Amino acid sequence: MKRAQKVITQARKAIFGEIKPEEIKGLSINWKTRLQRPDGSQDVGGLSYDLLLPNKLIGKQMLDLAGNSGQVVRQKLLNGEQTWADLYVSNSAIPVMRADRRQAASGGSEQTKQIEALRKEQALLLLQLMLAPSPDFPLIFAYVGEAKASDGQADVIDVKGTQDFSVRLFIDKITGRLLMMTFQERTFQLRTSAREIRAGKEVLSKGNSATIEVKMRLTNHKPINDVVLPHLVTYESEGKVTKEYELKGFKLNPIFEAAHFEPGKKKK
Repeated sequence: MKRAQKVITQARKAIFGEIKPEEIKGLSINWKTRLQRPDGSQDVGGLSYDLLLPNKLIGKQMLDLAGNSGQVVRQKLLNGEQTWADLYVSNSAIPVMRADRRQAASGGSEQTKQIEALRKEQALLLLQLMLAPSPDFPLIFAYVGEAKASDGQADVIDVKGTQDFSVRLFIDKITGRLLMMTFQERTFQLRTSAREIRAGKEVLSKGNSATIEVKMRLTNHKPINDVVLPHLVTYESEGKVTKEYELKGFKLNPIFEAAHFEPGKKKK
C-alpha cells in the first residue's frame, strides 16, 4: 500500500506539478472522439466532463453517426446519491438504448444500477488524473511489480473497488506518467425499434454478451493550462482500436453555477 501510494503521488506530481491535492476542487475536460465500427466506418463527436470534488459529475457525449445517419447526444449527472440522464436522437430510427430522465426520488434497482455505473465512470476519470477517489466509491491500491516495454519500464498497480471494480495501472518509472490502464468491460448489443424509442422504452438485447479486456493507452503528454495531460487516449479490445479521444480543452477549478449539478436541470 505504501509503495503504491508513493508511485501514485509521483504520478500526480507529473500531472499537476507543485499544485497540492487539496487545491484541486474541480475541473472541466473535453475530447474530440472517434468511435470505430466493425465495418471500418467511424462515428465522430465529442465527450466532456464537469467534475466537482468529491462526488459531483456531469458527462456529455455527442456523436455524429457514420453515413450521415443522424446525431446522438447523451447527458448524465451524478450528485452524491442523485442521478439524472437524458438522451436526444435526431432520427427516431437510430437503434439506441433510451436513457430517460431519472431522479433519485424514483428509487428502485434501476436507480441503484445507474448510480453504480456513474460512480465507476467517475472513478476511471479520477484515476486518469491521479486524483483521490470519491468517499462514495473507495478504492484500494496495491503495488504489483514492474513491467517491461519497448520504451522502458513501468510500475504496475492494481486498483480494486466495490461492484467488481478492477483496474491495472502502468506508470512510467522515470517520468511518472500514466501510460496505460487495463480493465474488464461487459459488452452487449441492443435491438431497439424506432417505435420503442418514440415510446420511451428500454429494451435489452437478447443476443450474446461477453466480458472483454480493454486497454486504454495514454500518449502524447504535454502541457495544457498549467498541467501535463495525455493528448491522445486510445482504447483497444481484442487487438483492435475501438475508439480514440483527442484532448481539446482542460480547465482546473472552474467556477460552476450554484445549480449546475442539480438533477433534472436542463444542461447546456
